[in-house]
Amino acid sequence: MAAIFWQNHQRELASGQPLQSFRGFIANLLGQHGFTSVNASSGDVSAAKGDTFTSIAHLELGGNRYYEMVMTGGESSDAVGAANKEIVQILAGIGGL
Repeated sequence: MAAIFWQNHQRELASGQPLQSFRGFIANLLGQHGFTSVNASSGDVSAAKGDTFTSIAHLELGGNRYYEMVMTGGESSDAVGAANKEIVQILAGIGGL
């Protein structure tokens, strides 16, 4: 059975930090952690691991503040939950840039 997990939180970038540059930074980190098919587009950062696929979207709240949403889907709820948790932990380690 298919599964989807998501997490969200607010993120504030340093003044003058372009969102697209930050998305590129996230994509690089995901590649370093073994994610494949990593892509940083103007709409999101996407990546795969095993049979899971994740999209990280940033919804603008104003200024340099964003609502960061991490959505992961796949066939196995265990694998989907693990991939989502791993990405959330990677993002939590970034802190404010």
